[in-house]
Amino acid sequence: MSGSDTLGETQCIASFAFSELSPPTVMRTSSCMGWGWLLLLLPLSSCQCLEQTSGQPWTLGVSPDTGEADVSIPPSPDGSSGVVQPVECSEALNDRSDLVVDERGTPWIGYHQYSGPSCERTSLVVARGTPEGDWTREALERHKGIFSVKIIEPSRPVAVYPNPRLGLFRSAMRDGPDDWAFTNLDLGRTRVGPRDGFDLATDGRRFFATFAENQGERVQLFIYDTEADSPRWRSRASLEVPDPRAALSQGLRADDDYLYLTHQNSAIGDSPQFGIARYDRRGNVWDERTYFEGRNAGARPHSLEVTSGGGLCMASGLDEKLLITCGTSDDLDARERTMFRDEPIASRYPASTIEGPGGNLYVAFHPPDNDELRLARRTSPGEWVVRTIFDGSSYGVSTAIDPTDGDLMLAFYTCEGDGESCVLKTLSISV
Repeated sequence: MSGSDTLGETQCIASFAFSELSPPTVMRTSSCMGWGWLLLLLPLSSCQCLEQTSGQPWTLGVSPDTGEADVSIPPSPDGSSGVVQPVECSEALNDRSDLVVDERGTPWIGYHQYSGPSCERTSLVVARGTPEGDWTREALERHKGIFSVKIIEPSRPVAVYPNPRLGLFRSAMRDGPDDWAFTNLDLGRTRVGPRDGFDLATDGRRFFATFAENQGERVQLFIYDTEADSPRWRSRASLEVPDPRAALSQGLRADDDYLYLTHQNSAIGDSPQFGIARYDRRGNVWDERTYFEGRNAGARPHSLEVTSGGGLCMASGLDEKLLITCGTSDDLDARERTMFRDEPIASRYPASTIEGPGGNLYVAFHPPDNDELRLARRTSPGEWVVRTIFDGSSYGVSTAIDPTDGDLMLAFYTCEGDGESCVLKTLSISV
């Protein structure tokens, strides 16, 4: 059903503190200690070694009247590069990763493996990091398109994805090494197509999956309770909304009481608008909906985070710039609205939003030309630090927090040229 192997020696980069970047230490993974020193070389293999220089971050001062962050960006040093194993798979330029870390500090990454003379054959793979700095990988099945990976119990990640090749909405739950249990979530008569949307979230006990058929009339909701007597995916109340497109990535989040879904409603105003619907788990009802309006109209959400303080924070693209809003389920920018006038954001490659220790908010994003990876960190309401954390091509970023030390981890592709040689890479940042 699936295959597993351990990747051999590769180069890696030492972790670095966000507040001060220092020259890296390059070594073999056999001598790397801790996740912060990992460079992940998976099926698309080259090495882009990052050369960092020390320097203090700059803080973006946000005017309380305009809520706009405006700063000139100093140049970052060019990185050095070295190709380990070139693979001609330009599909990596259109791919994404999904990174999670379990309670033991073990990272898991979902991605696509390409094969065939023209990279026409793709498989969904989940890779696991080991304490020795190696990676093992397990292929789930042939797949192309969007997917998501989440984890509750250590060593038992869950992948959910539409599979247009089969016409099914699928779940894969890991029971052990190379042992995955597959479930087809019941969509009735709907056959999954390549333009359908979905999302996946967890509240630490339950998995929540949503599915939205392209040009459909509702969002279907499924819940898997790991503590139920007979755990299985159960269909719950659907959100009735016309043409409910999803966020670019991670538009579904949960807290102890509610589920929050980022979606588009084509029946709002003169043009479709994005917003958030709230689902009351105990009442099995979608009880609130709020949409962008006014100066936020036209914003395209990339990702959502529910903060420890109860805020709903979204990273969006608006007029090709980064927009971050924090609010509530009835007022999306009630707490904060920050428009980064000097931070253009790629429209095709999702930004990833996550909360770290101490309530700090992080948004990793790609500029339009994908020639670097940028990270915005909120240190207090309206105060942001933004800088380049990888000086080189970057695509498909995802983020996670290591619960054992609070470090921020990122996974992304970096490629040379037009994708002639690519590598899926991780960085760990001490925050």
